[in-house]
Amino acid sequence: MGRKRKVVLEKLKLKLQSPQPEAKPIRVKKLYKCPWNIGDVYAFQILDEYAEEKGFHGTYVIFQVAAMWEIPDSGVYPIVRFMLTKSHEIPTLNDFSVCRLIPAFDNVYATQLIGINYVNTKKFIFLGNCEVKSKDDDYGIHLDNKMDMIKKVSMCNFKFMIPQLIKDYIREYGNR
Repeated sequence: MGRKRKVVLEKLKLKLQSPQPEAKPIRVKKLYKCPWNIGDVYAFQILDEYAEEKGFHGTYVIFQVAAMWEIPDSGVYPIVRFMLTKSHEIPTLNDFSVCRLIPAFDNVYATQLIGINYVNTKKFIFLGNCEVKSKDDDYGIHLDNKMDMIKKVSMCNFKFMIPQLIKDYIREYGNR
């Protein structure tokens, strides 16, 4: 056997005969738990290129937490309802209107919001908490059967939310 090979095998023999390292703790996956309460209303200012192109730059999105949805092995995420303002002024709780909710695809007025992180939430302005009122066609918010809700409620990643909200708003209300 070659000298180099013999050295390698001797090192391996010493390693195998040495005591085992101390056990390392197994890291438990921490599930996301949305800290908001049902009924909480938040606002954030739209500051991106697409909004500027469509005339919404500097306006505000107001959203209300309408329900919570638990995703196994992932966490608890908010189901939210959105409306856009055309104002550049910071909105108040009174500015949130069920009548001006933006329907997403298939006239769904609620979206499961995923992709929320600390950077996003730092931009949110808490406006207060109010009762979750529904429109007659406010699909998915007050259903008793959660499986019916998940079929009707879209999932929205925060990253792609602004352009989609603006498109949905223009489709529903025009560019006013």
